Amino acid sequence: MLLAVVGWCASSATAAVKFDKTYSPQGRARLSVANINGSITVTAWNRKTIAVSAVNESSAPISERVIGDSISLEVRKTIPPGKADFQIFAPADTAISLKNYMGRIEVRGFRNDVSIKSYDSDVRLIDLRIPSIDVNVTAGDIFFDGELTGDGPYTLQTLKGDVDVTLPASNSFQLSTRALSEKINLGDFMSSLTGTSKFPKGISGTHLRGGPRLNLITFNGRIQLHKK
Repeated sequence: MLLAVVGWCASSATAAVKFDKTYSPQGRARLSVANINGSITVTAWNRKTIAVSAVNESSAPISERVIGDSISLEVRKTIPPGKADFQIFAPADTAISLKNYMGRIEVRGFRNDVSIKSYDSDVRLIDLRIPSIDVNVTAGDIFFDGELTGDGPYTLQTLKGDVDVTLPASNSFQLSTRALSEKINLGDFMSSLTGTSKFPKGISGTHLRGGPRLNLITFNGRIQLHKK
């Protein structure tokens, strides 16, 4: 009987629950998500609402805070931490801020500022046309395929992982790269950079008219820049 009770308690502590909410901002929204363990996927759509769906363990309760057009979601810390996986759809002009400790992150289709901080996450950024971005990962690869449309800065940094970036040839930027492993491949952009400066562990230079700063940094991994 004791074993049965213990087993029931353990399964109850990790039982999956569902978080489903729809928000209706009146203007440009700001969405903030703070997770601990689990994936975060945020996709732009052509509706004015923000739809959040999460499957979370009962040991990973989600709190929400809405002030005007700012929506904040946070997985509360427990010991041991529970798992929560987020699937979110939002208007393309939403400003996105994500924090995670462990779990895959994907952001797709947005046209506003993006900020991401995580300890252990692979980060995929797809079809972005954004004025600035700040991605800081301790361990994990960063993949970016998009367009630089504002004043920046555009910073993609991981301590342990690869940084893989694809940009249109028409994008102007001021490039700064740093890789302690010195594995830097700028592809076709290398021949079009002016004022190129090569130094231990890094390369910098100007593409076309210059402009916003593009900072690509890894301390243990590769940097790859592709032209499309």
